[in-house]
Amino acid sequence: KLWDVNAPTGMVYVPAGDFVRGDSYGADVRSLPVNTAWVSAVYMDRTETTKSRWDDDRNWGLPNGFTDLTNGWGGCARIPQTNDAGVITNYVSVDAGAADHPVVMVSWYDMIKWCNARSLQEGLTPPYFTDTNRTTLYRTGQVDLATNMVDWQCLGYRLPTEAEWEKAARGGLIQQHYPWPSTGFVLTAVIDGTMANYTDSHDAFDPGTTPVGYYNGAQIVTNDLGVPLPAGDVVNPYGLYDMAGNVGERCWDWYSFTTYQWQVHNNLLQDPRG
Repeated sequence: KLWDVNAPTGMVYVPAGDFVRGDSYGADVRSLPVNTAWVSAVYMDRTETTKSRWDDDRNWGLPNGFTDLTNGWGGCARIPQTNDAGVITNYVSVDAGAADHPVVMVSWYDMIKWCNARSLQEGLTPPYFTDTNRTTLYRTGQVDLATNMVDWQCLGYRLPTEAEWEKAARGGLIQQHYPWPSTGFVLTAVIDGTMANYTDSHDAFDPGTTPVGYYNGAQIVTNDLGVPLPAGDVVNPYGLYDMAGNVGERCWDWYSFTTYQWQVHNNLLQDPRG
């Protein structure tokens, strides 16, 4: 199916199909060669995971065997440091302490274990195990999981694969820089602070993170003179927010340029899993 009007609360449906993966502009060799990959349909959270959402499942997980889940930060703020002349020399990141900002300062291992905890708390089958027989649920420690330690057919929560994430981020658009029409080699011509959170974007939280889904048309962004700029809803065509800007988002795959090239050259591009 192409859409699902009854997607789970807070999630969107990304339909099955192929998409053009990689960097058609050739600026990033890690994303070459460009290829067409096919991925199965998935549901994805509409926004990045908030600190509040993280805390809900972490607090359930701690007494249920997930004893080392990191607390994390509620987004981050960047505090300017100045020299004796009052010139800003660098910024120091601190916990913004905001429940509606994306959780940060958590590791990939924490995210994997948190997915298991979230799944169990909601009565769903968790996906991640520490053995290939999938008998020991991954709850603690730092275990470098392999693809055959994952129950890919379960209904629990997991991180998207790199291919799933890239297709979802592109929102059905082909070879654009960002999740909106954005072609060409001059990036400043296709992005400004009304579209995404980045350094010197002049949003109300700059420098630092914004609340998840902040760029929904109500965002407050100013120009260099402090004058508010007109802004629109920057949700991507699949209904996802912050697929460009705010914070880095992790996926399942450990990145390997050799593996990426090997998959492409051997045409192993249906649900590639790193």
